Amino acid sequence: MPQRNLADPIIVTARRPLWPWLVGAGVVIVGGGATWLMTHQAAAKPTTVTKAPVHHHTTRPTSKFQPQAGTPNYVPKSQPKNGQVFQAMAAINDKYMTWGDQQIAKAIPSIPSRGPNAGMLTPAILNSPWVLKHYPGPKVPTSLAAAGVKLPAGTPANGSIVGLSLGDMQQALKATGFFPQLTPQQLLGAYQTAAKYVMASQGNNPASSIQYNDPYADGGQEDASWFAGSHDNAAWNFIAPASQGGMLPLRQVNYDNWVSFTLNAGNYYNLVKVSPVVSHPSGHVVVGDVGIENITDHIIGSDLVNGKLVIGQYSGSIGEVSLALIKDGSQERWYVTAMSGISGSNTPTQTYWTAPAK
Repeated sequence: MPQRNLADPIIVTARRPLWPWLVGAGVVIVGGGATWLMTHQAAAKPTTVTKAPVHHHTTRPTSKFQPQAGTPNYVPKSQPKNGQVFQAMAAINDKYMTWGDQQIAKAIPSIPSRGPNAGMLTPAILNSPWVLKHYPGPKVPTSLAAAGVKLPAGTPANGSIVGLSLGDMQQALKATGFFPQLTPQQLLGAYQTAAKYVMASQGNNPASSIQYNDPYADGGQEDASWFAGSHDNAAWNFIAPASQGGMLPLRQVNYDNWVSFTLNAGNYYNLVKVSPVVSHPSGHVVVGDVGIENITDHIIGSDLVNGKLVIGQYSGSIGEVSLALIKDGSQERWYVTAMSGISGSNTPTQTYWTAPAK
């Protein structure tokens, strides 16, 4: 494995998150896992996905897609009151995560609907009698260590964000001139949040990424449209046919995940202004059109490759994550409003383990 730029790695805990927590002027949301290369979140520009099956892949419609019957809409028409904005947004997102976990458990009885592992795919669940009966295949190693996999020196830790610094943010603001109202610390929070959202949305519990959403974006249809676009079924990422990247048919589980940025010192091409500009919750948007482009997601996970179970490293490109900075009183938090342009391959760039022949 080639050595990477490990400057300023930022580590995030790899357990299932429920609530964002504040760090400085931006938000850092505890993320975990990594469902691979699914198109998740609506986009201001058309979403593109490779036609070949990709690791942990499903599709998501544009934000104009209206929720289908059976998809709850927990976004109230009224705006939250001052001092209650973050609480209100978290409550909406938590309702969708809870509902999603219930839908997943209905489709896959081995996955719990409550508790810290709600909605979460694990090696033990992939190896459970119910899953093996309905989605047969070789058993998946319980961990990298159980498979005898020792990652190369310099491999970023699970949940790392590689290639960011305050100096990069200062240069990006100066080079583009896009967001004069933001400080380097605030912009760093946007990059961090975009990266953590990617890791969660590509994770072993993709529904957990809803915590990042601005539920008031696009007329309050962001959360509901995601479920509607997943065949009105939060479990679709798990049970989709292998040709569409279903995690159970392809025996997919992720062991490690990290995101890297390669910033262009000449023009900082990965910082853009997006449209339309987010304006809700009304009176609380500091900036609503920040776009982070060309994010690279790295996953070490299991997959069926040419009929053989392997553990390998997969890399994919996220075209753009759009964010809004919301302020309530003296606190600020970044929320994701869109993601687009996801591409990747089922072919691992590195193979660390192949199941022994029977």
